[in-house]
Amino acid sequence: MRKIAKVLFLLAVVSTVMFAAEGGAEFSGVEGVVSSFDTSAQKVVGTLVRWVFGFLPLILFCVGVFGAIKYSKKQAEHDQDSTKVFIWAAGAGILGAIVGILVDALIGVALMGDSQKGLDVLKNFWSDMLGVK
Repeated sequence: MRKIAKVLFLLAVVSTVMFAAEGGAEFSGVEGVVSSFDTSAQKVVGTLVRWVFGFLPLILFCVGVFGAIKYSKKQAEHDQDSTKVFIWAAGAGILGAIVGILVDALIGVALMGDSQKGLDVLKNFWSDMLGVK
């Protein structure tokens, strides 16, 4: 039964392609629809990637701060010194933001062939977000 379904599916695909290749009237608008979908999908994915690029340093900053607070809180309870919590949190937050910027640059190298392009996406995202040019 499965083999028959596979053969029928293959036959339907081949006959559809052959009918479209001959210029069937029912398939004349398919190319426009597919290219429009392609353009729309690229814009949506591009927007999502810009948001990931833009918020990655901020997310890693927060992860660094909260991770350092969680870790240093245990040490502060043991040492009876709470100032270390703030020092560790500030240091880890700055380090997290720097790592986020470096990751954006590495993604720029991997996807676009230039680290500056990755940093440009980050800069343009925040410039547009804050309305500063």
